[in-house]
Amino acid sequence: MNRSSGPWPLGRFNARLRRVRGSSLKAAVRTISGSWGESVVIGPRKLPMTGSTEQPDVSFQEAYRSYLADLWVRRTRTLCIIALAAIPSGVVLDWVIYGERYLPAFIAIRAVTELLLGILLWFLQKPAARSHHKLLGFVWMALPIAHLSLMIGMADGIESPYYIAHILVVMGACLMLPWTFKECVGGCLMTWTLYGAACLASWAAFGHSDRTDWVQRAVSNGFFMMIFPIIGLAGSYASEGFRFREFRLRFDLDQKKKELKTSYEKLAELDRAKSQFFANISHELRTPLTLIVSPLDQLRNAPEIQSNARAREVLDIMFGNANRLLVLINDLLDLVKLEDAKLELHRKPVDLKELLPGLVDSMRGAAERANLRLETLLDEPSSLVVSADKDRMEKVFINLLFNAIKFTPAGGTVRVSGRQENGHVVVDVTDTGIGIGEDKLDQVFSRFWQEDGSSTRTRQGTGIGLALVKELVQLHNGTVTVQSQKGVGSTFTVRLPHCAERPEAATTGDSEDAWLAEMLHKAQRHQEALAPPPTPTPQKSTPASRDPHKHTLLLVEDEPAMQRFLSLELQDTYNVIIASDGQEGYELAQSHQPRLILTDMMLPKLDGITLCRKLKASPTLQPSRIVILTARAEDRTKLNALEAGADDFLIKPFSTVELKTRLANLLLTAQLERELHAQNQVLESTLKQLRAAEAQLIQTERLSALGTLSAGIMHEINNPIIFMITAVHFLKSTVAGASSDAQDTINDIEGGLKRIRDIIADLKSFAYGGTNTARTECDPQKIVRTARRILAHEIREDVQIEEIVSAEARLFGNENQLVQLLVNLIQNALQATAGNPSENKPRQIQIRAQPDARHFVLAVRDNGTGIAQENLSKVFDPFFTTKPVGEGMGLGLSISHTIVNQHQGEISVKSEPGEFTEFIIRLPPTAG
Repeated sequence: MNRSSGPWPLGRFNARLRRVRGSSLKAAVRTISGSWGESVVIGPRKLPMTGSTEQPDVSFQEAYRSYLADLWVRRTRTLCIIALAAIPSGVVLDWVIYGERYLPAFIAIRAVTELLLGILLWFLQKPAARSHHKLLGFVWMALPIAHLSLMIGMADGIESPYYIAHILVVMGACLMLPWTFKECVGGCLMTWTLYGAACLASWAAFGHSDRTDWVQRAVSNGFFMMIFPIIGLAGSYASEGFRFREFRLRFDLDQKKKELKTSYEKLAELDRAKSQFFANISHELRTPLTLIVSPLDQLRNAPEIQSNARAREVLDIMFGNANRLLVLINDLLDLVKLEDAKLELHRKPVDLKELLPGLVDSMRGAAERANLRLETLLDEPSSLVVSADKDRMEKVFINLLFNAIKFTPAGGTVRVSGRQENGHVVVDVTDTGIGIGEDKLDQVFSRFWQEDGSSTRTRQGTGIGLALVKELVQLHNGTVTVQSQKGVGSTFTVRLPHCAERPEAATTGDSEDAWLAEMLHKAQRHQEALAPPPTPTPQKSTPASRDPHKHTLLLVEDEPAMQRFLSLELQDTYNVIIASDGQEGYELAQSHQPRLILTDMMLPKLDGITLCRKLKASPTLQPSRIVILTARAEDRTKLNALEAGADDFLIKPFSTVELKTRLANLLLTAQLERELHAQNQVLESTLKQLRAAEAQLIQTERLSALGTLSAGIMHEINNPIIFMITAVHFLKSTVAGASSDAQDTINDIEGGLKRIRDIIADLKSFAYGGTNTARTECDPQKIVRTARRILAHEIREDVQIEEIVSAEARLFGNENQLVQLLVNLIQNALQATAGNPSENKPRQIQIRAQPDARHFVLAVRDNGTGIAQENLSKVFDPFFTTKPVGEGMGLGLSISHTIVNQHQGEISVKSEPGEFTEFIIRLPPTAG
């Protein structure tokens, strides 16, 4: 190969190379030196490829630095191992490409590089490597690049195919090392600089025969040397963002795990504290409760109490509920011990054939009160001996029996059966109760779970019993399961390991009897605590048994003991009615209208809040005062009660003195409200009377003014009108044979004069209507006939008039005025029906004149156009009319109103536009 210097001046080219190489090296050095520092500033940064700005905290910065350092060291070690394996294999490539000419030198270069890489790999195993991780990464990259560049410079220069190895090294570094974008750029600049220097050194040393070929190779190699590192840069940029986000997610996940662990430890500590608190409080409560139960038991059996039924009943309520609380505390204490694995079992052989019948007998009283049948079916040939704590076994089966009794309706059956099966004693407690839904069977034995947890549940409970059953049975190495069908019943099955030992025999019969008596006493105490035996429910008040001097109080409460207690406390002051659920309470409230309603918050069917809303929505029950009893003391419960319309509420436990005081205050408030309402009604009635008197005075003043006006008009017009009418009569007789047009004209003149005369007559009647007050007994038939005769010329054949007139009854009044009254009303009806010319609706007028219980009624009804609602209050005003000008002055109904008032009667009007109008006159009956 001819390595001549070529046609370019070597000096000028070397100067240009020094300028380019110098600037590139400075940039590379600045980038690399900036990356080798110990401080990695994460700070406020713009996350790669996300565009979002994040301010990591100090702990995150430290964690990210540590993560990057570990990643640098691990990746650099990996690259060292790859390079240590790849560089020796390159000897074969050297021999293939260059033969033996450069082989010794290349082997020496590769050996030195291997040695340096080995030293680097050794140092990377040291802890100190983390402190210089970036420098070591660049050292790794520099070693392969340097030894490749040295071989290129010694051999073909630009023509050497080893530039591809440069590309591989750059790509591996960019993709493997956790470089930032700037660090990748620095590595690429270093590679380009060393490669360029090697090519120029080879060209300077050996020259090149073909300048064009050298340029082409330079462009070709340079293109690939540029494009692949750029791809590596892009990959590095992307991986930087991905790496940061991945670490961010993993860091957050680790933090969440730590927080969860801390929270779990705190919760566990709180749970332990809670359990300890329950244990302590249970121990503390059992002592005072025992001191309450024992004296109560002595007191209720004292002779002086036995003779006092009321005191005995109150003490029974106290004794039953104290026992109930004592058993509940014992159950809670057992749960705490079970949770902490501190419950000790005193095991010994127990024969269930002896235990179960006694427990069933102890529950028989509760079953009989619930109208249930209890059955026991034990397999006689089988041995039913188990190794168990006798007291805990009692609690297991008493809870199962009580649960069966509680959820079995009247008339049902509860059966206890026992048998031996496959080395186990199996006891089934079967009932014909309401059953459990399949979707809830897996929750039956969960602590505090109840199938109906709403405020309207029909059966009370705490959800402890069955949970305690399961845990006690499991503590005895047994199992308890349930099979149930909704509406059919349930079967609880207890399986316990069979015990081959026999129960210890008692030394004397007395001790055995004492043990059995103690067991039965415990079972009975459990029964009384869980299901207090109810005394007869107080009789619900009936109208016959009510004290008329007491207010009625409705008590809505589902707890029998609370019913009895409140009834005893309140029955001296109120007539107490008792309801056991919300729906019954609503029905009793509707039928008895109690003044006071005292209701619990949690009730079957309707809870207290819903019941309160329904009661307040009923108009008849709005005056009733409602007090809600609740065990919930939170503000939301109080607000719900007040929003529902409750007048007051009490939080359990409460004082009976406070209860009675609140009830008395509500009654007093209600009484004051009723008195205030009555006074308001009196004031409203008085105000209406004053307004009516004012209207009458105004009407009188109007009529007086109109009377004066009418008198003046009559005085000025009456005589000329009479003269004109006489002249028209004379004119008609004079021109009897004249043309029809002349006669029509004379008739028109006569009609106009008569109309003026009628108007004057109306005004005269209006003006002097009160002067003729002579009244006599009148025949209503005559009045109707006279009115129809006067209007005969206006009643056409198409008018249907129906008369409903009493023949025997008599009307006391001024006959002329009554005739005028009826004429005005009939004439008004004729005009109203004339305004409705529909062929499908004939003109109809009904005239009624007949007495009722208190008045004599005159009524005129037509099927005319009717009167608009806004005009009904104006129809009796003088001069008010809706007729066109020239068809009336609006005095007819006003005159009618005056006539009715003079007869101490009243006139009213009813109308439906387009349907009918009816004027109704009510006059006093016949005098005497």
